[in-house]
Amino acid sequence: MMSYHIVSIGGNCQPAHQIRRHTGKTEANVFDWLMIELRDVARLIDNDFVEFLELSNLQYVRTPFRHVLDQASLAKFVHDFKFSLEPRDQYENVRSKYDYLIKRWRETMERDETIVFVWLGAATDRDLHLLEQSISIRRKSKPFLIAALTTGLPPGRKSARIVCFDIAQPDPYVWKGDDMEWEAVLQTLPAELQAAAAATTNHGPIGTETLGRPKVFDPLEDAIRERASR
Repeated sequence: MMSYHIVSIGGNCQPAHQIRRHTGKTEANVFDWLMIELRDVARLIDNDFVEFLELSNLQYVRTPFRHVLDQASLAKFVHDFKFSLEPRDQYENVRSKYDYLIKRWRETMERDETIVFVWLGAATDRDLHLLEQSISIRRKSKPFLIAALTTGLPPGRKSARIVCFDIAQPDPYVWKGDDMEWEAVLQTLPAELQAAAAATTNHGPIGTETLGRPKVFDPLEDAIRERASR
């Protein structure tokens, strides 16, 4: 069985909880407890967390739920700040924690083994491919797979390194998610990784043509090439 390392990239706490439940590992990562949109994840990876969690950008928000908003990255901190204190009075502890997690993220991006990045939330074809490009630049030639659990796109492979899954949520909603639904997805990862490795080795990583299907993302290629050349 192919060895791989799995991490959450958001967009809420559920992926981190389910990854820990499935793997038994408790190692924290920078996106684990943030609420964040996919395009903002791609932007943070792209700029290597520049301006992330600067004190001057933090704002308390009380509706529709209580959180601290980072106005630069648009990440929402639900768990890290206490509302009984001002952000500045607890900032150093939170900053120290995330500096450590960012350091771990950079080390993770340098790992030789395959990394599986798990996303839960809304997604578009464009945002997924820009995320793929951002990760590809940071990973250099090291292998990875983006597993996107989303209702915004049909399930299936979008490129050699992106695969979408449909996942049902409990009714009534529970933030931890449905264990059986997650188990079904996570158990497919070894097979998906083998397919990704074969497609990348044989044909290259970009575009669904690597799986013997017609290209469907032609409008994105210019943007991807432009970012890769920067």
